[in-house]
Amino acid sequence: AAVIRDQRMKEVLFETVTFPAATVTAAVDPVILTAVAEGGTVFTDLPVTLALHGHEQPLTVPVAVIGEGDGRIRVFSLRPVIIKAADFGLEAGVTALQKLAGLQAISTAVPVTFH
Repeated sequence: AAVIRDQRMKEVLFETVTFPAATVTAAVDPVILTAVAEGGTVFTDLPVTLALHGHEQPLTVPVAVIGEGDGRIRVFSLRPVIIKAADFGLEAGVTALQKLAGLQAISTAVPVTFH
């Protein structure tokens, strides 16, 4: 059942053939980059842009920024952020999934994280 669900979500909801990826972009303050340069960690609220299904939305996300050496950093959300299907043009896909699965309702707001 999980395989069928995942396949339907990819094909019907997210339309991964047309929109193969979701991306999160952000400009990290140079002060934070300096603070983590030698392997430090900074916790902050970071303005990001989530691009999903051909739409972009700004979000502010609580994150940890960790320096990994060699100029690399790792950024991950500290807790889920709620996104709404309508903000990303996913309403028709949610309705189609609901009909395919024979469900009374499917949530149109979901928690997401990133790393």
